[in-house]
Amino acid sequence: MKIEELQGTLPDINKVYYFPEIESTNMFAKTSKLDEDSLVITDYQVSGKGRFGRIWKSTPGLNLCFTLVKKLSLNVDEIQLLNLYTSYSLICVLRHLFPKLEKKLILKWPNDILLNNKKICGVLIEVQNLKNKNKKFLIGIGLNVNQSDFPEDIANKASSLKKESKLSTDISRESILKNFINFFYENLSLIKDRQALINSWMASSAIVDKKIKFKQHEDGLEQTGIAKGLDNDCGLIIEFPGKIRKTFYSGEISLLYD
Repeated sequence: MKIEELQGTLPDINKVYYFPEIESTNMFAKTSKLDEDSLVITDYQVSGKGRFGRIWKSTPGLNLCFTLVKKLSLNVDEIQLLNLYTSYSLICVLRHLFPKLEKKLILKWPNDILLNNKKICGVLIEVQNLKNKNKKFLIGIGLNVNQSDFPEDIANKASSLKKESKLSTDISRESILKNFINFFYENLSLIKDRQALINSWMASSAIVDKKIKFKQHEDGLEQTGIAKGLDNDCGLIIEFPGKIRKTFYSGEISLLYD
């Protein structure tokens, strides 16, 4: 990461912490009790984590791994909106930077980004001071940028911007990062417009009216149904056989193709 390229381009960031290698950017932000508007960046996370404690596998020096520390006055029932807003902000930036990929970049509930139906990005948001009105959020993002080879167990479902766009030269991670940070801060008011955010997120998603497989992590139960969109609390509405509709607020989905 060329940190010097970021100097003077992030007016909303108070301090940047850069590490060639670190256990986890979220973990560092949490244990170091960083101030608001801090940004932690690394070229390689030794123990990067995704949702449900899964390991985030990333090749050193090729991808974008960072955590943004941000205080927001959100109620408990609004926290999921930050998940939507973060992934929506990033997909807007990627579509702007890579217009030829616009229709191939899609959002998958709750906060993944797919390219050609392969995962290129995950978001992990942790909250501190949950009982306080002004909560501190650790917004962790892992984006596969220039990686071309993936472990065999995920090779058919993970990819990167460079691999899917078939570019011969590396993509600037610095450009993606500074565009995302600036977009994120400039459009923060969207979080307070709940319906507009949900509508914008769904417009950038490929799940609505699509056949999906849904897995509940509490009991491991897998079910097949049709995704009908999000409710006002960002829960996923699924229609099962018999036109029975249920709403879920956690779990994992995969798109099914006939």
